[in-house]
Amino acid sequence: MIKYLTILFSLSVFVNGCRNNSTILGNSNDDYERYKKTFDLNFVSHFPDKIVSEKNFIICNTNSEKNDVGMFLIENGLIDLELKKIEKKAIKLSVKVYKVSDSCLFIVNRFETEKTKKEFEVPELSDSTIIEKQCYKKLLPIPNFIEYSINYKTNFWNDKDFNIYVFDAKPGIYLDKFDLEPDAQMPKDWKNGYSKGIAINKKNKTIIYWGIIW
Repeated sequence: MIKYLTILFSLSVFVNGCRNNSTILGNSNDDYERYKKTFDLNFVSHFPDKIVSEKNFIICNTNSEKNDVGMFLIENGLIDLELKKIEKKAIKLSVKVYKVSDSCLFIVNRFETEKTKKEFEVPELSDSTIIEKQCYKKLLPIPNFIEYSINYKTNFWNDKDFNIYVFDAKPGIYLDKFDLEPDAQMPKDWKNGYSKGIAINKKNKTIIYWGIIW
């Protein structure tokens, strides 16, 4: 059975006009804690203990049929002090750092589109030569950030202000609770695997935490 959970919280959305911001943030953190427990502790160890921004977006994917398993936390509107603290930690923990403008990026499930994501369709491999590019050999896999693009009505890859910090990534089967077949969108050495890290955009004060398995 396909499972896909997406939760959105924003200052612009109020279920009850009497609720204050601290209550909204408290509810976000309650759901956040519940979704983190879907995964092993080590897999989400780089995620923050608590959400600090009322403008946040939580994604919990458990769709093993599409090799689309993982968790994302997007926080918007962070103060400069918080951004600097997170960036300092990201630089220290990262094993690879990429820019959106890099000429070659090793993107997991790069053929996913808004349509295939929303309708749970199998993506069409429009150009199979992209799957086994030679430049991937020196790179670690990163998310396609399609959920960010869909929910913010933009294209993540057009925003050159994002830096992508990979904390860990390895090929193979991880988290036995998810029954994953080899991923047709990935090269032979990475048919299954995991990746985790943070993407930071200081210009628009946004952080994206991720942990993905395929």
